Amino acid sequence: MKNPFIQFDILENYSDEFSLRALPTGLHYWWVETERYKAAITVTGGQVIWYETSKHPHPVIWLSDFSHLDNSKSLRGGIPVCWPWFGRHRTDKSNPSHGLVRNIPWVIKDFKFENSEFTLRVTPTQTDEMRKHIPEGVVLTEVIKLTETLDVSLVTTNNSHAPYEFSAALHTYFYVGNIKETELHGLTQSHYISEQTNWQSTDSPKCYRFREHTDRIHIDQAEYAEIESPVHTYQLTQSGHNSLIVWNPWREVSTKTPGMGSEVWQEMLCVEPAAFKPYLNLKPGHSHTLKQHIDVVK
Repeated sequence: MKNPFIQFDILENYSDEFSLRALPTGLHYWWVETERYKAAITVTGGQVIWYETSKHPHPVIWLSDFSHLDNSKSLRGGIPVCWPWFGRHRTDKSNPSHGLVRNIPWVIKDFKFENSEFTLRVTPTQTDEMRKHIPEGVVLTEVIKLTETLDVSLVTTNNSHAPYEFSAALHTYFYVGNIKETELHGLTQSHYISEQTNWQSTDSPKCYRFREHTDRIHIDQAEYAEIESPVHTYQLTQSGHNSLIVWNPWREVSTKTPGMGSEVWQEMLCVEPAAFKPYLNLKPGHSHTLKQHIDVVK
């Protein structure tokens, strides 16, 4: 996995740690850099696409070498934000997959750097398409907290006068180096459904080992999971979810997937907390937080 952030233009400095930058290819992103960690978050999509710490030689978040780094298409990798629906729209398949906010500009609400922790809060802009689908008063805020761990939250607040039904997911791509030498632990109490098994409920394996295309929706609120890979061991803590998606496209599907190519699938694994099965019904005056905490222990 190549680091695309070696060449850049600084468009605006907000603080010593925080700036707005642009790649030569056109991608605009917010960059956070301290002695302990570095991170990049795209302006389009509010998507964490790079995170590394000084303790470890490899990045944590995977980004495909074939991603379109020019704002023309959704990036393949990072932590795409899926909201206000995950997957295909339930009634209108002409709507974009995974919601409305992946391909629109986001804006900064506020940020702070305190006791070595950087916190950024961003929100999607109000486009015509957003106004068409999202009632006035329903607001999405993404909260990104950076230390030597990464904490990403999607906060949906309903300030309207009626209940609001939605789904959401954090579509996290982890850099694992070699998927065939990677294991996933912690889902032993759950069951999953998958198109590959005709959507029949199947018990989760005691230990995930990856030997084929994997695309599974675990109907579970498992709080903890652990990824053991050749480059890192990740400890994951999730909350606000009712399902967990595990995905690797393998070679055949990868060649048909935009931004993947035929070989880079070997470097990544998605473990995605989602509020998806079933959709959530958010009462007026209430908020819901979907959160994933990522700790790299090796």
